Amino acid sequence: MQVIDGPELTAGLRRYIDGDAPIYPTEDRRFVALHEVLYRLKPDPALLAPLFGPHPDRDEVDDALQKWDKISLAVVTSFLRRIVEDPDDPKRAALYDAVAAAAVPWAFERAWGDSHTLTGEEVGDFFSEAEWPACPEATAAVARHLEALIERWRRRVSDKASSMFFGIVLRHVGAAGAGRLFREWERMHEDERVDLLKRSIGVEGLGEEGRRCAVGALLDESQEVREAAVEALEARGAPLQGLDASSRDEAIRAALPRLERWAAETES
Repeated sequence: MQVIDGPELTAGLRRYIDGDAPIYPTEDRRFVALHEVLYRLKPDPALLAPLFGPHPDRDEVDDALQKWDKISLAVVTSFLRRIVEDPDDPKRAALYDAVAAAAVPWAFERAWGDSHTLTGEEVGDFFSEAEWPACPEATAAVARHLEALIERWRRRVSDKASSMFFGIVLRHVGAAGAGRLFREWERMHEDERVDLLKRSIGVEGLGEEGRRCAVGALLDESQEVREAAVEALEARGAPLQGLDASSRDEAIRAALPRLERWAAETES
């Protein structure tokens, strides 16, 4: 049975990345062939980790980084194809884990600015559209790499990918993921806060941290955030007793003790 020599393959592709060869389009026969051989031989994903794993930070997108992204894409799509086409693959959990691991270096890539890397976009689309409810392998993979992904998110230069990221975390990690995201509240911008509050409505058993954050958001400087907080609290059955986003700050502050008790005691 033919097998892949991981170090040899990595060394050969590194020569392409660092060399003077042109940046071939993703549909080039070379990338297609790489994908096909990886899919056919089904190597252990760990053997290919150097091809989709961490890379040095760059201030701009150079040729080497673009070539690396395209090789990483070919590797990751071979994993995704195995997941989709072979539910009985014995390495299924490892494949999910590798795909989530690939998101860490390629998501929120500073050099790309408002744009997405090819690998990051492919992984994001996959986890956004994966089957629902989430399978155990997907949940475990996203949960395992969540802290590393949040570290990448903190270094973002654009809010463009935050909504997809929040959706993936809530979809696959649920209430625990929501609680972890709400702990990043102070690092979020207005649109991100609105998005997280609205998305949290669909999370079963939001958790105390999320409820407390929604209560506190009633006094946010942004009217849009306040409106999203009211929407999220109403969906949880919070005792707003007539409060809404246009209520005076004095009325909201007077209601905070009641709402904070609700946040601490409720099971919703």
